Amino acid sequence: MPWILPLLAAVDYSLAMLLAGSAAQVPLTAWPFAAVLVTGGPTRALYAASVALIAGCHLALVRGTSLGGWTALGLPIGTLLFVFTTLCAALLARVRGGVWWRGTLYRLAELDPRRR
Repeated sequence: MPWILPLLAAVDYSLAMLLAGSAAQVPLTAWPFAAVLVTGGPTRALYAASVALIAGCHLALVRGTSLGGWTALGLPIGTLLFVFTTLCAALLARVRGGVWWRGTLYRLAELDPRRR
């Protein structure tokens, strides 16, 4: 779980910021894909436009990489998986008092420069 270290540093070791960011990702990234299937009328058209914009941004980002444009279809599932694993990792780090990696516990107090 070494990827949690830079993620925690990016949110200034704040669980509230991590929760807020995770809470924002789901409605902004995953919900429009589902909303196209469960809504109707003008609402569906607006969500379809949103999905088209999200897919267009994704296509612009993967241009020039080995990833294909079809990977935009995995974006909502990837978002949900990322949010889930991030929250689980943050919860484990909180419960353990640090991040366990390669047999060593890196205490949050040691990682956060404000706590030194």
